[in-house]
Amino acid sequence: MELQIINLTESSISSGSPRFTLRLEADRYARDDICSRAFVFLCFRIFRDYMIQRTKFKLVVYIFLLAIGGSLVVWLMLYQSALSRDYERLGQLRAVQAELAAYYARFNTYVIPRCSLGAAISACAGEGDRQLPFAQIADPLNSNGYQYTVGAMSDDDYRVNFGLEIGLAGLSPGGYGMTKGGIIK
Repeated sequence: MELQIINLTESSISSGSPRFTLRLEADRYARDDICSRAFVFLCFRIFRDYMIQRTKFKLVVYIFLLAIGGSLVVWLMLYQSALSRDYERLGQLRAVQAELAAYYARFNTYVIPRCSLGAAISACAGEGDRQLPFAQIADPLNSNGYQYTVGAMSDDDYRVNFGLEIGLAGLSPGGYGMTKGGIIK
């Protein structure tokens, strides 16, 4: 709305001329328009600042949720890989148990030539006609207590020591020994 500057005289003010009344209404509309624009601007600023703060809060929440989700995925991957290594261990030890049973049936002893106590089972290949295919059998980690070692060898029994990371089949994590009778703690 465009305002005109009107020269008012005292006589027109006192007489209550329509020009003066028009001027007062125009000023009022101008003030209302300025006030409403200022109010809208102020409301917009407050709303914008609120939305920015709210967006920052949302961003923090989303980052937090993403970190929790990511850590769960990493934990699940580590757990599953340890579980699969435990399954591989038990499978390899079943193969060792079957080979030792066949060895016992053939030679009537579990003693393997050149195989000492505490040695890795992969080093117990034997010699001559008393050889075993243990060269390729090794723990998936093969370090820090996760090795297949000879715990005992006698004419009628043996013990192969191993460890489980997660535990499975009713076995808890920790060290075990495999004998001709099965797995013992």
